Amino acid sequence: NKPKATIDSAINAATANNGDIILVAPGHAESLANATSLVPDVAGVKIFGLGRGADRPTITFTHANGNIPISGASVEFHNFLFTVSGTTDCVAGITVSGADVLLNNIELREGSATAQFVDGIVGTTCDRMEITNFKGRFLVAGDATQAAISITGTPDEVKLINHWIVGEFVSAGIDITGVATE
Repeated sequence: NKPKATIDSAINAATANNGDIILVAPGHAESLANATSLVPDVAGVKIFGLGRGADRPTITFTHANGNIPISGASVEFHNFLFTVSGTTDCVAGITVSGADVLLNNIELREGSATAQFVDGIVGTTCDRMEITNFKGRFLVAGDATQAAISITGTPDEVKLINHWIVGEFVSAGIDITGVATE
């Protein structure tokens, strides 16, 4: 009933573990130049992008420090397109440190050989994180991309289900360097 201009302002209006759902309009676009513009830190918030294909909400990383740090437990992101633009490589598009996070039906797409994700999604202390129906379009040209999905640290029960990843990677499309259990 009370539209917000940014996703982060909607997150800040939410109450933890209250069943709050944020609906993001088709065609909504935001640019991120830092790790404080979009911070999903309210536990239990579900963020749904409406629309299909090019009409999905689009988040564009415009700086090396652009990042979405998901620290809230049980946060969900559904149906978003994440891109990189400009002449910089984004160090980490999405960083998950919250437990029970779900990333569903999201796409990461690189813009050019000079606008890449070094790591698309990084999971650290992300116990029971689930990434489903992920699409990663990473360029063959350029040399910045380490991994589409990078799991570090010692998370338990990480699920990676039904991915489509294309590109050239310094490490691997899915790189697990930590001691992930179960």
